[in-house]
Parts: sequence; C-alpha cells; structure tokens
Amino acid sequence: MEERITTAKAIKEIMDEKEKTAFVVEHDLLLVSYMADSIINFAGESGIFGKGGRIKNFEEGVSCLLKDLDITLRKDKESGRPRINKKNSVLDREQKEQGKWAVF
Repeated sequence: MEERITTAKAIKEIMDEKEKTAFVVEHDLLLVSYMADSIINFAGESGIFGKGGRIKNFEEGVSCLLKDLDITLRKDKESGRPRINKKNSVLDREQKEQGKWAVF
C-alpha cells in the first residue's frame, strides 16, 4: 500500500511540475485523494452504456459518488486514511442527516 501511495504522490508532483492534466481511472479512494483536484463521475451499466457527468471539485465528486452508493466516509483519526462507515451506524446516520457523505 505504501508503494501505491508513493506512486500516487509522484504522479501528482509530475502533474504539478509540468502543469499537465492526467486522466486516472482508479478504484481506491485513498489513492484518488492523493492525486485528484477534480473528478468526473460516470453512471450507467458496465459494458452496456454510460454517461459522464460534469467536472466537479474533489470533495463534491466523491460526495456525489458516495451518495449514489448510499455510503458515508470519514477520515480515520489515527491513520488519516479514508474509512467507510458501517451502514446505519451512529456516524453514518449523523453524516447523512448533515448531508455530509464524505468528511475529510
């Protein structure tokens, strides 16, 4: 995992240094959080049809994804890494009531 984080940080540094954009497809929110300034969410059925949304800032894009999945996320106090809340847990319910699908 540490190697993946180091790689993500290196990609971000190169993007910043060269003032270039990278289109990264990634499933790991931790790695995305190290690289992304903005997000494009896609909806549809894999291999059948899909539709891309507008470009959103990182937090808005992640929140949109999590809301569609009915999942809330928080940053772990000890590791600083994103953690998914258990469905219907106190944290899950509190965040949904506040409309905060992701707390960083």
